[in-house]
Amino acid sequence: MIREVDWKNKEIETFICYRSSGKWVGAAILAAMEREKEWDYERVWYSQKQGAGNYVSDIPLLLGSANNVIIVFVRGFTYDFFKDGKFNENCVTAKELAAIDRRYDEIKIVPVYIDNYVPDESEISTIADAILAINGPRYFRDKETIMKFWGYKNRVELDSEKVASEAEMDMWLDKNLKKELSPKIIAPVETISYFKSDDYDDMFRQLLRDENKYQNMAYFGYGGSVFKKDLFGGSIRYNDIVSKKYKHKSIRILLRDPDIEEMEEKIDNARPEVKRPRNKSEGIRDLIDYYSKNDPGLDMEIRFYEHHPILKGCIFCDAEWNPKVGLINIESAYGERYQKSGGSPFKGDDSDMIFINAETKENGQATKMLKAILSQFNYEWNKGKKAIK
Repeated sequence: MIREVDWKNKEIETFICYRSSGKWVGAAILAAMEREKEWDYERVWYSQKQGAGNYVSDIPLLLGSANNVIIVFVRGFTYDFFKDGKFNENCVTAKELAAIDRRYDEIKIVPVYIDNYVPDESEISTIADAILAINGPRYFRDKETIMKFWGYKNRVELDSEKVASEAEMDMWLDKNLKKELSPKIIAPVETISYFKSDDYDDMFRQLLRDENKYQNMAYFGYGGSVFKKDLFGGSIRYNDIVSKKYKHKSIRILLRDPDIEEMEEKIDNARPEVKRPRNKSEGIRDLIDYYSKNDPGLDMEIRFYEHHPILKGCIFCDAEWNPKVGLINIESAYGERYQKSGGSPFKGDDSDMIFINAETKENGQATKMLKAILSQFNYEWNKGKKAIK
């Protein structure tokens, strides 16, 4: 029996999307997660756990906070998306996919294919048509882009005959699914730890949403692409509840001066051997332009530094700007390799990101390190050029 959860005012970590013929898979995954104490059962959404509220109207809200979506693909997945050539307004699964697609660049999607079934091009086309029908004619993604996104190359497969027992299901979850899901933030005992640079987006997003601990944030980067996705992505455009939650925060962002970046781009791109042009300045200006036209009502300011990018990361602080946790990486300068390929010579280092936690030991080494980095940020901030006057 599945234990119900009251979802009122609750954020979720993982959303399980399925058709009725595949509900046994969702239930089996959910049961395996509850058996493993590592998972936060209370934050795994599965519709049969619904204890209160209107499920259909809650979909955008629930998916607005999710970091992971598990989609169970079974034969006939799209069979009732359309009826007589018209979108079926009663198809909940299609509405879920439309809400997921709106967050395509900031949510981890894990497709699970049952018994060797994989949607063919016709079914992917139907998924795209349903998404466009729900999201409207002014939706910012076209059908070709949507089909390319939903035509997954990477997949997790499940053979129903090999997960007949709880032990087999637990083993499948541990071997196939756990590694695909974005990590949940659990503050480590160590004051300094490391994680894969590929997980930076997820770590950043989860810390940003922790409204109880961190009231202020200092973000420093090169072009700010991660920040653009999180504050100006689908969760802001389509779910104003997220922006309301961020209103209590004061956010300072340091990016490279696009005018200086553009001067260097013109010199670099003029080289005859360049295969890929350098165009970072355009992305920085796009972020500023989007923010100036679509202010989500946040206490946020953006300034520019002049020198080449060195650090990438952010420091989360309390109400008095005392640093608590930090995510830090170093921008590598690629030198000779860059000279041959083109593009920007500065890239986030491929080594592990550093997670500095100053909450485990007050005034310890981690606190001193974060204060030193924050002092550098404040120095650059005080002399930086304002992005929007």
